[in-house]
Amino acid sequence: EREAAIVEHMLRQRVAGLVLTVADADRSAVLPKLAAAQMPFVLAHNVPQSVSWPSVCVDNRRAMAEAAGHLLALGHCHIGMVTGPVWQSDRAQQRFLGYCDAMQQAGLKPFPLIEMPSHTRSDFQQLRPRLQGANPLTAVICSNDLLAISLMGAAARAGVQVPTQLSIMGFDGIETGEHLTPSLASVVQPSDLLGACAIDMLLQHASGGSRMLAHHLRLGESIAPAPRSTFANTRESTCHRTTE
Repeated sequence: EREAAIVEHMLRQRVAGLVLTVADADRSAVLPKLAAAQMPFVLAHNVPQSVSWPSVCVDNRRAMAEAAGHLLALGHCHIGMVTGPVWQSDRAQQRFLGYCDAMQQAGLKPFPLIEMPSHTRSDFQQLRPRLQGANPLTAVICSNDLLAISLMGAAARAGVQVPTQLSIMGFDGIETGEHLTPSLASVVQPSDLLGACAIDMLLQHASGGSRMLAHHLRLGESIAPAPRSTFANTRESTCHRTTE
């Protein structure tokens, strides 16, 4: 409703065009309204799957698969993914698919998604049960950096050491993460270039299609090789492997 109200205001103001991000590009009620009003727009960050809205983004699924793959290369096999309410974000949905891709490629069964009440604030009680038992998580990937930063703080308050007990990786590559102790490992999106490309597409009157930009991993101090206890037994006995 808030998105719809903003769009109505923009239409009344007769703006020349819009660069915007919505919760879910394929289910948005706003985008068809913009198209019907012949309002030029370009989506930034969204990844339309069923409708060819003009958009610029990184390959969220591939990027998350690479992030999970790096943790797997560090010896982690109990890797979880933390998001906010996943139905609210098409980016989080694609990133979860990428996490599943990496786990399955390694012969491991993906762990159930850990959903927090918010996309920017963690609730450590949602994660705590996954850090206990015979095969606790040794690493988590968060769907965005703000959630990862919140989780790092919550872990510290709970007495969980990052990264010696738990590796944490984010997604976005915001500069704030570099100034933390430990610094945040993250998938970096080229935010400045993304904005410039969106404006260029708008000026070029792009009518559809996605433009994919390159991403890279920032290997901060919040990740480390899996704890030695992970290797106390063979990988076959400690890892959550598929049986297929």
